[in-house]
Amino acid sequence: MCHVVECPGNNAPVLLDDCGSSNSDGGLTKDQAVAAVQATTAGRPVILVFSHSDADHGNYVPDIFPNPTPVAIRSIWGGGSYANYNDRVKTWLREARDAHIPIRMNAFPDPGVTGFDPGWSNDGNRVDALQCGTANTYVLTVNSTKGANAASMMLMIDHNGEKLLFPGDATGDAQAQAVENAGNNHKPANFLFTDVLEVSHHGAESNGSNNKAWAESTLPRYLLSSAGNSYYHPRCQAIQNYRDANGARLLGAPKHLLYCGEHGQWWKYEDEPYAIFGTNSNGTLTVDVNAGGAGARTTIYCGPSQCTN
Repeated sequence: MCHVVECPGNNAPVLLDDCGSSNSDGGLTKDQAVAAVQATTAGRPVILVFSHSDADHGNYVPDIFPNPTPVAIRSIWGGGSYANYNDRVKTWLREARDAHIPIRMNAFPDPGVTGFDPGWSNDGNRVDALQCGTANTYVLTVNSTKGANAASMMLMIDHNGEKLLFPGDATGDAQAQAVENAGNNHKPANFLFTDVLEVSHHGAESNGSNNKAWAESTLPRYLLSSAGNSYYHPRCQAIQNYRDANGARLLGAPKHLLYCGEHGQWWKYEDEPYAIFGTNSNGTLTVDVNAGGAGARTTIYCGPSQCTN
């Protein structure tokens, strides 16, 4: 899973939200993924986010940036505790700090590095240090409750009203905290309504991930899942929660293949009619957001040629 956001605007940075994998059954090998991210980030400053400490969300980072410098990496933000990251990533983080790259992460072994209070959301304001060019970046919550997944830093990027939401491996508690924060921060009822939503935790339904309340709080137009084949993700019921949400806004799409898992087996939808796509069904996913004036639109590209039957 690697979210590579080419931020809009002149001389804008790249926001890299997570980059790692636990196996090699995805569309790209590790070497291919590392090379692709390096090609995209070459010559552009990077804002790096680890949603949380799980290795499959960050273990490619030391390979992408073997010699971290503040010229290449503008800042590093991490959900969860430094102590829970794997040893290789922890070593790399210390090297990045020694290179004077600003870091925000709990329990980092440097008194100059600050972390986050439980459920931190910057009072609902955009986070200037995470500004994605001309797009605003919000932290919906981070470190909501104990446990690596529940600590996920949930990001929303808003480009002139076109919104993308990356929840990490958020559990039901973390999702609920994001909704509660939006209310406490006096955001409008549709603040979390999202154009492109990645399902939480690769499409799991354990621990309340992707529950109906979250589906009805976000009402995505496009639903994406990043998952391999090891755990039967995305789960069929998790996907169904978004289809069945009151006020569902899922767009229609050319009929395409979609796999989901349930009861230890795969279910194959050969003619999925909604804009629901998964990496294990449709290959590497590319999202193109054009938010210029009245011509705002979002386009999903699958690779290679797997968006339609």
